[in-house]
Amino acid sequence: MRVKITKRLIERDLPKDVTTETWIWDSEVLAFGIRLRPGRRATYAMRWKDDSFAGRNSRDRKMTIGPVEQIDLDAARAIAKQRFGELAAGDDPAEKQRERKRSGVTVSDLIKEVAETMEAKGRAARYVRDFKQQMRDHVEPTIGTRFLRDVTATDIDRILTKLSRRPALHNHVRAGLSSVFTAALRGRYRADNPVMGSSKAEARHRERLLADTEIDGLLKVLDANPGQNADAMRLLWLTGSRPQEAFAMRWTDVDLEAGVWTKPAQIVKQRRTHRVTLRAEAVALLKRMVEERGDSPFVFPSDGVKGTRQRGYKAAKTGHLMTIKKFAGKMFEAAGLTDVRPYDLRKAFASRLVASGADLRTVMSLTGHTQVAVLLKHYAHVMDGKQREVLEKAFG
Repeated sequence: MRVKITKRLIERDLPKDVTTETWIWDSEVLAFGIRLRPGRRATYAMRWKDDSFAGRNSRDRKMTIGPVEQIDLDAARAIAKQRFGELAAGDDPAEKQRERKRSGVTVSDLIKEVAETMEAKGRAARYVRDFKQQMRDHVEPTIGTRFLRDVTATDIDRILTKLSRRPALHNHVRAGLSSVFTAALRGRYRADNPVMGSSKAEARHRERLLADTEIDGLLKVLDANPGQNADAMRLLWLTGSRPQEAFAMRWTDVDLEAGVWTKPAQIVKQRRTHRVTLRAEAVALLKRMVEERGDSPFVFPSDGVKGTRQRGYKAAKTGHLMTIKKFAGKMFEAAGLTDVRPYDLRKAFASRLVASGADLRTVMSLTGHTQVAVLLKHYAHVMDGKQREVLEKAFG
């Protein structure tokens, strides 16, 4: 039977009990299908004739890709296409799979390979750095030296359970592990992904928003502690940008006469150029800073230029500031603010726009959000406060 295999077919229409080996062939990829056997789990598999034995003596070859409940259909198709290409080139994917199983590739080996692939594909440097750190801190101490084929779902659960009280980190580590074992699937190091079946943690979104009086108090503290880090914090509030976008700002990205900042795709989360209009206060701040600039192309350099390096931090290899957490923590404390992070200055900027009644498209164009759903998820409670005002304005 040859049909287009779909997720619906897998979830609802697969025969539950078969009395003999049965194949459901995919119409999209040659030699690929679902293999059903009595008393066994349904698996994605391939089947072909070995032409090295002519005529009736040709051998029927089979190779399992993995259980249908553990491997995504698109991933299984991609693996099958790759292996069919190897067949067409005269290679034997089944033999390659056996070679992989015999070889001792560890989790740490593949983590390094996945990170290199991320860099080659142009993933943001911060994304790759975070992936490496999360794997180094939370995965490799437990299973780093284990062979890929020996890692079980229980091992994955043990790692994630330790992070249950930190839902955001739990989900980041889980996503990183999934990337590693998806690469293991594609590389034929193993036939399943032990991360599938584990649950994402329910992350609670912080609703801490800085009040106008709190912002005013913070700005007074920054006035009393001038310098590059204070300017960086002030710019986060004035632009609502993500910290890493502001820290990587170059003077060539800013048109002070037009009051426009063009963020290059490589520093923007969505990997696309973002052109944003600057507030008059932000332009004034940058004009004052440009008069004091050194030789660095960055607005916030971290290259050892006098007065630009934050005490306690080494100069960043990027040439620009990478973090102000220590300084910001002291400023927040001096302003009497608790449970606040530098990123909350961006949220304060966006919430002020939303509360002012600005339409969502304008808010998105200024903050760099690309999905309305994401904006609503973070700022719905701000809009809730406008409901009575809107009702009274509409109906009197």
